[in-house]
Amino acid sequence: MPNIVHKLLILLFFLGCYQTATAGPYEDANAALMRGDGSGALRIMVPLAVRGQGEAQFVVGMLYLQGNGVLQDVDQAVTWLSKAGETGHIRAQMTLAGLFLDPNSPKRDNEAGIGWCRKAAEAGDASAQTILGQYYRQGFVLSQDFVTAAAWFRLAARQFEPRAQFELGELYRNGFGVKQDLARAHMWFNISANTLTNNDNYRVSAARDSAAARQIVGSLLRPDEIAAAEQMATECWQRDLKDCD
Repeated sequence: MPNIVHKLLILLFFLGCYQTATAGPYEDANAALMRGDGSGALRIMVPLAVRGQGEAQFVVGMLYLQGNGVLQDVDQAVTWLSKAGETGHIRAQMTLAGLFLDPNSPKRDNEAGIGWCRKAAEAGDASAQTILGQYYRQGFVLSQDFVTAAAWFRLAARQFEPRAQFELGELYRNGFGVKQDLARAHMWFNISANTLTNNDNYRVSAARDSAAARQIVGSLLRPDEIAAAEQMATECWQRDLKDCD
């Protein structure tokens, strides 16, 4: 699995249930989790999960997956996460994608993993769109298709996803799936390098990669071309990254 994809999936794999803090039983379950009472959270969530509430199904699935308050049971985790995923729960879909696509997972199933990732991507999730684009770009699991990769990266890039912006810049830099355009590559690297990271390691890594790539591409451009690329980036920001490409 591509390294950056694997890291993102691992991150997504554990996101979600500890951040759930809405009113009523969800707030109670979150409080139980915060004090280390996974079994208490499970007792609160199971009745809601049985009634078909996607968020509850997600939490129950994560508890089984992590063995938190219950014996670890990956099969039960997949069952509950799949129920949540079918309700359109993005984190459940991405957790399943991570579980099925992880090369070290006992549940390794590339087709199922891509299927869940695609559901999340088609629902508009930028992380899923980026991952799907990376699989198309690298020809890992999916047949290599730079045009489709560019389409997914473009959707995610417009949602301020710095890794997708970097990937789109790389395609323009090399002319893969798009017409080679060093100025536009510089623009996307510039945008990614200046995207707010909030000290998130994943976003910081993308910004650093983009800054390095921007420097390399900049060495191939004349000063006036660099100035034009920087103006393109400014105008793209002013349009909230819409119609930049």
